[in-house]
Amino acid sequence: MSDQPIRVLYIEDDLVDRMAFERFVRSRSLGYACTIADSAGAAREHLASGQFDLVISDYALGDGTCLELLPDCRGTPFI
Repeated sequence: MSDQPIRVLYIEDDLVDRMAFERFVRSRSLGYACTIADSAGAAREHLASGQFDLVISDYALGDGTCLELLPDCRGTPFI
């Protein structure tokens, strides 16, 4: 197994949900390197500039839906 952390892009427009996710990852000492996006636009920027092992997204975002991001994921597993 690799010593590299799992690179996760977490897309959520609700601040409380973002904080809960970050707290959960931190409290369980999960091997994730999390990047947080608070909108579809921010997610597109992250997807264009970085590589991720997994994308986790809320459905309804302030500026679109997660389904609109699927073409930007280029085969990355998407939840």
